[in-house]
Amino acid sequence: RLGHVTGGVGHNLIYAMMAGYVSIFFTDVFGLNAGYVATLFLAARIWDAVNDPIMGLICDRTRSRFGHFRCWLLYASPVVGLALILCFRVPANAQTAGYAYAAIFYVLLGMSFTAVDIPYWGLPAAMTDDPTERTRVYTAAGMASTLASGAGAIAIPAMVTAFGADDQAGGYLATAAILAVVGVACYLTCFLLVRECRKPTGERLPFIVSVRAITKNRPLLILMAASLCGNIAFQLKIALNAYYATYSLGSFGYAMQLSAMRSEEHTSELQSPNCI
Repeated sequence: RLGHVTGGVGHNLIYAMMAGYVSIFFTDVFGLNAGYVATLFLAARIWDAVNDPIMGLICDRTRSRFGHFRCWLLYASPVVGLALILCFRVPANAQTAGYAYAAIFYVLLGMSFTAVDIPYWGLPAAMTDDPTERTRVYTAAGMASTLASGAGAIAIPAMVTAFGADDQAGGYLATAAILAVVGVACYLTCFLLVRECRKPTGERLPFIVSVRAITKNRPLLILMAASLCGNIAFQLKIALNAYYATYSLGSFGYAMQLSAMRSEEHTSELQSPNCI
């Protein structure tokens, strides 16, 4: 359980940087056209809708001495860290090749993050046959992940401001490098401490059968739609946080206070009786 929680902490520190600050870095530091960045993000999200189930199928068919899911924490985590750093690096030829550079490494970051995200949240099902213990693992990881996202959102603006006093691009790059190292270390700690004890049983269903089962499950479709709407609102809130602080409040540093307020809201939700 401790190993899985540790992985979630690193996972969400990286996510906080990726979800909250790539956009404003691309537009305000990298100098990319805002319309291009919006189109790139939309295309990446559409590809995620295809890429996520593909990664699930790959995990199901993975055969390694480390199991179906755990091995991906070892294989994909260095790629996530490297892609995060490269996303926050301004190349020397940014004016000519910057648009292609940003697209390549942002998509690479999204795909490598998925290659860790899907296996990470699939791990508890392979860690134990006990549904109660599995719920405890998921609950602990969910709470740690939420707190890590809040802590990251608060720390990142302060780190960017501190490291980028004379060079904002350098501040973003230094912050991304630190979070990448911490995140990868957490992934590898999770890999070392977690074991897959449960082997899948039963025949493997064709992909089309699984799709049909989902499309005919009305309660599941309603839950998926509600989750989609909630995630869209959450993503917008994270992405616009830095812009609001910079252009409405007058200083990028205010993003830290806004993130602290959001973190307090999430902490209150975690402590509420309904959530528990």
